[in-house]
Amino acid sequence: MGPSPQIQVWDEGKVAREHNTRKMFSWGSDKIVLLCRVGMGLETYYMSLEIAQLLRRLGYCQGVAYSQDGQWIAGYNRYLGFCSVFDVELWGILDGLVFIQREGHKRVLIHTDNLEAVKALQDIHSTEANSALVKRIHMTLQTIEQ
Repeated sequence: MGPSPQIQVWDEGKVAREHNTRKMFSWGSDKIVLLCRVGMGLETYYMSLEIAQLLRRLGYCQGVAYSQDGQWIAGYNRYLGFCSVFDVELWGILDGLVFIQREGHKRVLIHTDNLEAVKALQDIHSTEANSALVKRIHMTLQTIEQ
C-alpha cells in the first residue's frame, strides 16, 4: 500500500472558533463534526461532515462542502441503520473522500476526533484495518493522491 493518510485529532471547539462554524452547524452531544480541508491550486475548500449516532444505534451521516468564503458547494446524506460509532465515523470519512474524488481534487487532509478511526487508518496492520470500510478508504485515498 501507499503512504499512510495524514490524519489529525482536533478539538471541535478550536475548529469552530478558527473557522466560525459554530453559527452554521449544531454542536449537540450526540454529534461529531469532521472538518476536511481540501486544496487545489490557490483555492481551498472545507468539508464539514456532520456525523450522528442516534438512539438504538441507528446511524446516519450528512455532509456539506463549502468554500473558504462560506459559499455552499454541495451536500449529501446517508442513512446507515444499525451500526457502531466507529462505522459511522468511517462512512462519513469515505463519503467525504468520494465527494472530493468526484470533484477532481488531488490533496486531502482528514481531521477527526475519533481516535479509533485515526488508529485504524494510520496502522494498516491493526485489526480494524481489516475492515472493508478501512480498505475502501485506503483505496480511495490512493486514487486521490495519484
